Amino acid sequence: MHCLERLSRHVLDIVRRHGSPGARGVLVLCLALAVVHVGPAVTAETAEPGDVDYLRELKPLLARKCYACHGALRQEAGLRLDTAAFLRQGGDSGAAMLPGDAAGSLLRQKVADPDPDTRMPPEGEGERLTADEVDLFSRWINQGADSPADEAPEASPADHWAYQPPVRPPVPAIAPEHAGWVRGPIDAFVAAAHQQQELQPSLPAEPHVLLRRVHLDLTGLPPTREELRAFTADPSDAAYAAVVERLLSDPAYGERWGRHWLDVWRYSDWSGEFDNQVRGAPQGMWRWRDWVIESLNQDQGYDQMVVEMLAGDETAPNDPQVLRATGFLARNFYRFNRNVWLSDAVEHVSKAFLGVTMECCKCHDHKFDPITQQEYYQLRAFFEPHHVRQYPTTDGLEMHRVFDQDLDQATYLFHRGDEKQPVTSKPLSPLTPARFGPSPAIVPVDLPVAAFYPSLADYESDPDRIRQEAETAVTAAAKELERSQEKLAAARQALSTADGPEREDALKLTAELELRLAAAEHSVAAAALLAETLTARLAAERAKYADANDRPAPEQILALRQHADQLDRRLRRLEIDRDLAQYRYEVETALRSGRGPNKAQKKLDTARAQLAEWRENPRAGYRPLGEQHPMVSSGRRLALARWIVGRQNPLASRVAVNHLWLRHFGAPLAADVGDFGMRSRRPPLADLLDYLAVDLQENGWTMKRLHRQIVLSSVYRQRSAGPQSSPGNFVRDPENRYFWRMNARRVEAEVVRDSILHVSGALDRTQGGMEIGLDAAPQSLRRSIYLRHAHERVSPFLQWFDSASSLECYRRKSTILPQQALALSNSPMPIEQSRRLAKKLKGEAAVTADEAAFVQLAWETILSRSPSPAEQAACQAFLDSQATRHSAEEDSLPDEPPSPEADGVRLATPPSTDPQQRARENLLHVLFNHNEFITIR
Repeated sequence: MHCLERLSRHVLDIVRRHGSPGARGVLVLCLALAVVHVGPAVTAETAEPGDVDYLRELKPLLARKCYACHGALRQEAGLRLDTAAFLRQGGDSGAAMLPGDAAGSLLRQKVADPDPDTRMPPEGEGERLTADEVDLFSRWINQGADSPADEAPEASPADHWAYQPPVRPPVPAIAPEHAGWVRGPIDAFVAAAHQQQELQPSLPAEPHVLLRRVHLDLTGLPPTREELRAFTADPSDAAYAAVVERLLSDPAYGERWGRHWLDVWRYSDWSGEFDNQVRGAPQGMWRWRDWVIESLNQDQGYDQMVVEMLAGDETAPNDPQVLRATGFLARNFYRFNRNVWLSDAVEHVSKAFLGVTMECCKCHDHKFDPITQQEYYQLRAFFEPHHVRQYPTTDGLEMHRVFDQDLDQATYLFHRGDEKQPVTSKPLSPLTPARFGPSPAIVPVDLPVAAFYPSLADYESDPDRIRQEAETAVTAAAKELERSQEKLAAARQALSTADGPEREDALKLTAELELRLAAAEHSVAAAALLAETLTARLAAERAKYADANDRPAPEQILALRQHADQLDRRLRRLEIDRDLAQYRYEVETALRSGRGPNKAQKKLDTARAQLAEWRENPRAGYRPLGEQHPMVSSGRRLALARWIVGRQNPLASRVAVNHLWLRHFGAPLAADVGDFGMRSRRPPLADLLDYLAVDLQENGWTMKRLHRQIVLSSVYRQRSAGPQSSPGNFVRDPENRYFWRMNARRVEAEVVRDSILHVSGALDRTQGGMEIGLDAAPQSLRRSIYLRHAHERVSPFLQWFDSASSLECYRRKSTILPQQALALSNSPMPIEQSRRLAKKLKGEAAVTADEAAFVQLAWETILSRSPSPAEQAACQAFLDSQATRHSAEEDSLPDEPPSPEADGVRLATPPSTDPQQRARENLLHVLFNHNEFITIR
């Protein structure tokens, strides 16, 4: 508490020295409205000096630094260390320790060995024990190495809870005294745990708190005053259920939960902004972002979303809407190293969908989980053929999609993870890790023409395209011919009157322009032949790739091809002749001007080589209509995606439920959302997790249904109680692992910004489209999910409130930084919107001159509740004080106020010149700084 007081005095001193009277008033009210709860210090009971507690001190140290090589998963040198009995038993070298003799114990010798070649853990494979930790071992051994007789060994990987396919557990029977609290299965599981742990659930949240909570959770936007008043007037179960349905149907739901899932799936806009060179994540990633938002709003099953993100090009190769989903894999693109690209694909597919970390398996078998190095590279083989290519769009904006480019590309294990040492003697086939069930069967996918030959599809879908291309070419060639004729005529006229040295220059210029005219004449001839040639080529290609039922007879296909060959050969000769004349013209021009002709000469040499090839090979010059790709996709990624969301996969549904629960409660059911491996302990409410996982699978993987189950439960509707309200609960479950209360938590960065714009009425609810560049972001009124998001540069305002890292963000961090308060106090956007909101509220008839009514409306609008009598009085006193100060300042204001600015950004709304109205602006700005505005209670 003393630290807070000192900080408050320090900040006030800064404002006194540097701030305006208005700023001082704002800060004083912020501090007056702040409520800080300082809980009692928690101290651990300490052992007697020198007395080592094996279970509390030594066993966790062994688990942290030794189990990876000497635990249940593997026992290098035959040594297992997860119980004291195994320690005494030792391994291939005999007993690891001698009770009472630390100096003679092999274990102590190894961990204290100064030689890095023989010390344990080995150099580079684990963190060395500190001197204090070595001393702990020594004291424990010398004290007799006491340990519990019934100590249980570490669980076998075969028995790990997360590796068992989830089975729907029975809903617990609840004692009659708890029956009234139970609204559904979620409540029943939690109530059963409460009974067992002797916990009492918290009281239901007040209606205004619950309404704000569910609004922020489902849409990321606070309720309006009208919504607040309607619900507080009728907070019945039926009214609350109607609110939930309205929010789940609101397009803002997809934006809110799209941002959550894009955290997990590592969304990033294209990388390389500073030098305009795409380095990682190609341009057009916003199309994937839009697909995520749309899919959530349409309540597409989570399983289908996974399939489309991993293999949309194989499951719907003709559907550009589905192809957007493959941005999930395209996001991993890295220009400079293909192995980095594929490593990211393996790691983050595994982590996002399976809750399994794979990165360490590049170099060696997993230290904690039952995954070998070979299995890592077998998993990589599913992604080995895939690449990214640009997809033609009707809007002219970029879109990239995934496809299998090289079906024959082998996958090799890298010795010690070194890509320069592939084990080429043993190519690896795609297989999933054995511990997670049988590997899926892989069936190659025959692709439609539009997928492997998009140019053919483009011509067929646009009958006017050939005519338009030909007309464009003819028009351009005719204009160039006319210009060339005019310039040549002028040169010949000059030549006819030139004499002496000037005549030699005129001769050279005339010869050059005759070459240019020849090139233009060949261009006109080629353009005239273009439409006929393209039509013939299209007919030949259409026949070649037609479906079996529509395919012409072989002799017809051959005739069409021969006709196209002849026309294309003539066209190609005209184009070569055009290039020869053009490049000879460029060579002569370069020589006459004194410039080196090297570049032009190279192009001329290439054209001559093409002419030679044309003469030697009668078929040289026949060209497809555009780029062609493999006609078959490997089917590997589709098989993997279906395996991930298959009924027998033990992980995918649990991981999805856990992510969703975390974002509703501020804490997950399983502690580590990104790691369900051996280090992940069975959750306290494991049966609830399994129930919801199976329920998700059996009901079409629909996430809106799961949201509905959660937010309608009594568990969700509880108050975020403090220690004083339930002291017994805080003693028995201080971490709230059994959810006997709601966790109060700060909203995410995007919700802070969007809420300010929403309550002021400025928020632009337009959905979708290209990312908004960060230079334009300060003036943008769109939701934050549409601002550019890439690791090389992020919005400072969002970064201060812990926006997601695009490199990895399976769970948002929540920090407390001085910059957060300064961002709300000094950033242009909150200042601008407080002025806008003040002007909006001024139009309310009830507040024209009634400050009490204004305060009421301000609190309802910004904080979704009425002020307490003390808060009402403080706000009215503040308004009076600020109005008096602003009145005193009036004489010093210029007749024309300067353009308002904050942090160098021009503001559209200047401060009011009316002292009373400006005081209201100040009050609204204060409420934007209130802790409740950025908190879900």
